[in-house]
Amino acid sequence: MVLVVAAAMVCGGCMDSSGFGRSGHVAAREDGSLIWPYWPTSIRIHPLTRIRQSDGESPPILDARIEASDGEGMLARAVGILELELIAGHPTAQGQTVMTAWTFDLNDLAQNRLWFDDVTQTYLLPLELPLNLPVGPRRLAARLIVPGYRDLVASMDLGRVTIGDGQAPASE
Repeated sequence: MVLVVAAAMVCGGCMDSSGFGRSGHVAAREDGSLIWPYWPTSIRIHPLTRIRQSDGESPPILDARIEASDGEGMLARAVGILELELIAGHPTAQGQTVMTAWTFDLNDLAQNRLWFDDVTQTYLLPLELPLNLPVGPRRLAARLIVPGYRDLVASMDLGRVTIGDGQAPASE
């Protein structure tokens, strides 16, 4: 009996009034209603993102890896529309240019499963790049659009990688 009361007191302190643990943020819609507690609350472009060099005839491929995390920092799958943009120019400078863009519908569960890599717990998205990519600073920007919820955004500096030079993107 004493053990049950002690356990109730300890566990009672772990929950807030919504019933969810205090250690993380619970995703809420714009109207304030709660979403599944393990809904992604952030995304990032994983450091394993890299440019696969081409043979010069076929276009190079940017293997973008997008990671989603819930409010407790645990990796999660996501639904919504994922937009990716390859941007030329320094992030703080004027005159940034979107060089190319891609859209992925993560609401399509068959495609969602196809793109999700079980080993790294990321979405692996092979992005075809233009053959004559200009030299200069580049970055990859990601935005996950979930209706009724705030957009989740991330970006990663890809450095000054010249297609065909065998270099990998700069790490975060």
